[in-house]
Amino acid sequence: MQTTEATRSARAVAEQFALDSHSQLGPIRRANQGVFEIMGRDTAGDASSTAGEAAPTYDQSSIEKKVRLVATVDYYLIN
Repeated sequence: MQTTEATRSARAVAEQFALDSHSQLGPIRRANQGVFEIMGRDTAGDASSTAGEAAPTYDQSSIEKKVRLVATVDYYLIN
């Protein structure tokens, strides 16, 4: 998934959460970058894995890589 798609999807989920709680999505309260991984292009990574699980393998056979970035964005909810 491209970064633009991921952020658009995350915002849509936040908007649905706000709607379900009878609120409106406000401005960004805080944003943090978490996990940043560089893996071999064909590494079978699980985007839902969390810290503390098995470390990724380091593929040095190709310059083409897959990057995984986890970011957390907190929004204000407006009643």
